[in-house]
Amino acid sequence: MRLAVLVCLMFVWCNAASVALGYVTGSDYVDMSDNEKKGVWLMGVLDGTIAESLPGSGETGPWLATCIREHEFRQLRAIFESYLRANPEDWHAPAAIIARGRLKEFCGE
Repeated sequence: MRLAVLVCLMFVWCNAASVALGYVTGSDYVDMSDNEKKGVWLMGVLDGTIAESLPGSGETGPWLATCIREHEFRQLRAIFESYLRANPEDWHAPAAIIARGRLKEFCGE
């Protein structure tokens, strides 16, 4: 009985941790059926990238935040989704890392 409770608690804890981390692979993103959910997820990635690009907040510096702010969301989304469609070999990787890398490349790092 104790073992069953322990296993259940570990299962709940692991699931809660994965949801809290928001780990979405490129494949998960491609498989999302709700277009609005894709937009909300990507907006969160962009907001996080802007926040970490503020002076003193990260390694990328403010140039990346400035670049993101200078473009329309639908343009940045199209660039990210175009990359995913053209590079299925990267779908196993975290989608946020793919998006951030593509943004850095697009913005001219």
